[in-house]
Amino acid sequence: MNAADLTLIVPEKADVERDAVAAAWEGAGGTVLRLGRFWDPPPLASESVRVYGNDTFCLVLQQKLGLTLTTPADDLLFAVQQSLLRRELIRCRRAGLADLSFPVFLKSLVPKQIRSRVYESSDEVVRESAGLDEDTEFLASEVVAFTAEARSFVLEGEVLEGEHGQAQVLATAALTDDWNGTPTGRPE
Repeated sequence: MNAADLTLIVPEKADVERDAVAAAWEGAGGTVLRLGRFWDPPPLASESVRVYGNDTFCLVLQQKLGLTLTTPADDLLFAVQQSLLRRELIRCRRAGLADLSFPVFLKSLVPKQIRSRVYESSDEVVRESAGLDEDTEFLASEVVAFTAEARSFVLEGEVLEGEHGQAQVLATAALTDDWNGTPTGRPE
């Protein structure tokens, strides 16, 4: 990726994830602008600007600079090959939560409608999701243990940075459909 003529706007406050994105952006030749007063940005050409930050930050900059924002689909994980995920994902509705096998990891497809966590019983889920429509969708998965988390940052189909080599290999495989089901090490 060549970001030579592009400016990435991020919040001024330091954050490990944003700092990694900014470093990858600069490594690709782009400019990074850290804004504290994001509600009063300098005049910038919208076609040469990209933003990365929390929802409020991005939405305000969208309005002020005339940007078009994109974000991954809420159900993106269902498009990832199961061999990469190493577990089965189930899409379910609130009306069918009692039919799941517990304990189960559960998260709402629309972020933050419930706490994403392991639920021990259907009663717990019913209490947590009280007030949500019966058609509200959730992602359910068997309970797994992680020993580490690694993130990779992708822009325009190219992995810019991974926290370590294996994360970058897996991210690239997911993007290119070259995954052969045999990891170089078990992703945890």
